[in-house]
Amino acid sequence: DEIIGQSTSALNLWASDQDREKLLKTLREQNSIQNFNTQVRIASGEIRECLFSAEIIHYNNGPHIITMAIDITDFKRTEEELRESEEKYRMLAENVTDVIWTMDMNLKFLYISPSILQLRGYTVDEAMIQPLDCMIVPDSIGEITTLLTQKLKMIEAGHEEGWASIAFEMEQPCKDGTTIWT
Repeated sequence: DEIIGQSTSALNLWASDQDREKLLKTLREQNSIQNFNTQVRIASGEIRECLFSAEIIHYNNGPHIITMAIDITDFKRTEEELRESEEKYRMLAENVTDVIWTMDMNLKFLYISPSILQLRGYTVDEAMIQPLDCMIVPDSIGEITTLLTQKLKMIEAGHEEGWASIAFEMEQPCKDGTTIWT
């Protein structure tokens, strides 16, 4: 109730007067604005990031602005933390000598680290399209298939440990025809 009928200037809402002017200019020109990203000051003085949508309506013989704001501060903060985490992981994965890879539930590769070139002679693109039976020599494929089948059964049964990463050794063919234990 304490903010109804008050202007955003009177409430000292805008963290940036330029953003306020930009929003008002767009409203004057287009009569509405959608998802305008800006920072606002809340009652405590804290600055929060919001998406504003507004529309000019006519009521009681005069124009009024109906506004909706969605606070996206926590979303943006989480998004930034995720980006930073992915950046650190990517830097690590792309600079280790071990090959790191992930697969989906259909045993299709989702990621293979660039170290695959140094280890086996294949580029990431070449390795990504190889079926599993071309990535592992026949003697090792039985052991790997058994291990992956056990993991999938654990996942299907709802056991958390089925999702845990696993490390194992296997013999893999190299592009030059040799094999290497990884």
